[in-house]
Amino acid sequence: MKSRSESLIRLKKFQVDEKRRSVTQIEMMIADFERMAAELDQQIEIEQQKTGISDVAHFAYSTFA
Repeated sequence: MKSRSESLIRLKKFQVDEKRRSVTQIEMMIADFERMAAELDQQIEIEQQKTGISDVAHFAYSTFA
């Protein structure tokens, strides 16, 4: 029969593994969001170049940008 301490050690190892998986998922989400932000910045830059207006306060500033 396993001792109580062995069971607690297994439980803690499992919890650590779960936290590692969570951290990995969060890091992947952060990378995805950074990629999406970069793509949006690029789209805004392209739209501003297309219209020739980069001042967001300008009345004719593109609503797409």
